Amino acid sequence: MSSPQGSVEKRDLLLRLKDLAEKKRDSIDEDYLENYIPHPKQKEFHANGATIRLFIGGNQCGKSRGGYSESVAFALGHRPWDGTFACQTPSKVLIVGPDFKNHHAEITLPYLRKMIPKSSIKQVHRGSQGEVTKFELVNGSVIKLMSSEQHLKKAAGQVSPFEGHMWDYIHFDEPPPYGVFTACHRGIIARQGRMAFTLTPLRCPWIYDKLYMRAGNVSETGAEDVHVTQVEIHDNPHLDEKWKQSFLKSLSTDEREAREFGKFMHLIGLVYKGYDPEVHRIHRDSIKIEANWPKGLVMDPHDRKPCALAWFAVTPENDIVFFSEWPKNPFQDMMTCPLSHSIDRYAEMIREEEKGIPGGPESVVYRLMDPNFGQSGKLGMIDRNIVDAFAKHRLYFRTDIKDDVYAGHMAVSSYLDYNRDEPQSALNKPKMFI
Repeated sequence: MSSPQGSVEKRDLLLRLKDLAEKKRDSIDEDYLENYIPHPKQKEFHANGATIRLFIGGNQCGKSRGGYSESVAFALGHRPWDGTFACQTPSKVLIVGPDFKNHHAEITLPYLRKMIPKSSIKQVHRGSQGEVTKFELVNGSVIKLMSSEQHLKKAAGQVSPFEGHMWDYIHFDEPPPYGVFTACHRGIIARQGRMAFTLTPLRCPWIYDKLYMRAGNVSETGAEDVHVTQVEIHDNPHLDEKWKQSFLKSLSTDEREAREFGKFMHLIGLVYKGYDPEVHRIHRDSIKIEANWPKGLVMDPHDRKPCALAWFAVTPENDIVFFSEWPKNPFQDMMTCPLSHSIDRYAEMIREEEKGIPGGPESVVYRLMDPNFGQSGKLGMIDRNIVDAFAKHRLYFRTDIKDDVYAGHMAVSSYLDYNRDEPQSALNKPKMFI
C-alpha cells in the first residue's frame, strides 16, 4: 500500500510531466514553420517568383500545407524554414476558401493556429457569427479570411465584397468562381502583389482555360506570368502506402486521374467542360418526375457493344431531367451486349422499363435515334433498317435530326450553361440535369 507522501510525490511528478508536455507542444507550435521540411514539389512552389502560381495536384500531396505556409510567410515577411525573403512588411494577405463553416473552420484555422507564431499575433478578429475573419500581427501585417460563398450570396446588383481592396498576396485554397478571381486580380495590381492557387482540379474549368494554358508566358517585366507546379499524391513522402492504395482503389477511373495525379477532371472523358457534377447531377429524391410531364427516350445503337439508352422528362419550366438509363452497369466496361443485338429483346426491355416510369409508356412522346445508325441495316437487320424494325413493335423513333456533331455539342453546352459568377436562381440556372 502506497503512503500519502508517495501519492503526493507521484501527483507532483505527473503535474510536472504535463507542464513539460504543454511547454514542448507550445514550443513545437511556435517553431512549426521553422521545422517545416518541404518536399521537392513544395520547394519548387515556394521558390518560384511568378505573379500567379498554381499548385495543382491530387489529394494529400502537400498542397494545402505548402499554400498556407507561403501565406503566413508573406505576412511575416520571410520564410522561417529557410530564411528567404517573402514580402516587405507590413503586408496585406487574403486567404479565400469555399466557405467559413466547413473549409475555414476545419482546414484554414487549424493550419494558421499552428503556423503563426503566438508571439506574432496582436489580435484575432471575429465576425457576427463568431467566425474568425482576420489575424492582426505585431508587425502590422494582416491575414484576412473570406469565402467564395460571400460572393455567391450577394444580392442581385450588389457589388461583390471582393471588389475595392488591395492585397500583397492572395491564396485561393480550392478554386473560386471566376468573378472572385477577377475582382481579386484587380486588387493586387496597385501593390504589385502575387497570388497562388492550391487545388485538386475536380471543377472550375475556367482555371485551365484562363490560367493553366498561360503557364510559361513572360510578362512585360520579364518575369513568368503564370507558373504551374504539378504534384502527385506519390510526391508526398509522409503518406502511409497502405492508406494511399486503399484510398485510390475506392475511386472511379476518371476521378482517380484527378485525385492521384492532379489532372483536370473536365479533360478526362468529358465532352462538355461546363458539366459540373455538383450542379448538374441531382439526387432523385430532390425532384419528383410527374406522370403528366412529357417524357423522351434517346437511343444510340451499336453493333458490338450494347446500345445506349437514356430516358428524360421535360418539366413545366422546360428543363430537361434525365432520370433513367440502360445499361445499368458502367457502359465503358461492357464489351458484349446482354441482349445479343436482338431488336425483339431490345423492344421488350424498353417496354418493361417504361412500365415503371410515372405516366407509363404513354407519356413517352419523344423517341430519338442516331440518324446514321438508325437508318442502317446493322444490328442483324438485313431486309430493313433499325428504325423500321422498332416500328414493327410500335416504338417509333425519329432520325430526322441535324447530323452535325458540333451543333449537337453546342446545343447541350447551352443547356448546361449558366452564370457561375452569380447565385443560382429561377432566372440563372442550367436547363439540363441528371
